[in-house]
Amino acid sequence: MKKAWILLTIVFCVIFLAGCGNSFKTVTIPIDSTSSSEDKATIIIFQSNPRFDFEAKTKYEIIMDKKHVGFVETNQPLKMSIEPGLHELHTKTPTPHIDRIIKQQFVAGQTYYFRLWFEYGMWVVSVWLDPTYKRDSYETIILEK
Repeated sequence: MKKAWILLTIVFCVIFLAGCGNSFKTVTIPIDSTSSSEDKATIIIFQSNPRFDFEAKTKYEIIMDKKHVGFVETNQPLKMSIEPGLHELHTKTPTPHIDRIIKQQFVAGQTYYFRLWFEYGMWVVSVWLDPTYKRDSYETIILEK
């Protein structure tokens, strides 16, 4: 009986340590922050904190004024030019998340930065697009193979 427990402990340790063989690394993703046009507003959306998506496989659909405008991935920001004025902006996720809609006035010739992030609650997960400061890059975590 004692030998069985020792063998079971050794097998458990080997399985546990094999799972710890994955390593993660922080990478810097560049952002092209040049304005696309003087008569349009430029929007840049990026996801800097992946939600258990260390291999950067998940795409988050971006919706503006009830129309699909592109996708954001962990390692690929979305850059787009839009007409100036008031617009609604949000994500559309296939999972049971709440996609928070923001309304904002956009001015021609300006560049706007938004960070896609998750808010975790006890009963619900929300996906937010928050305005953020000008930046030329962002850091994210990926699975190193």
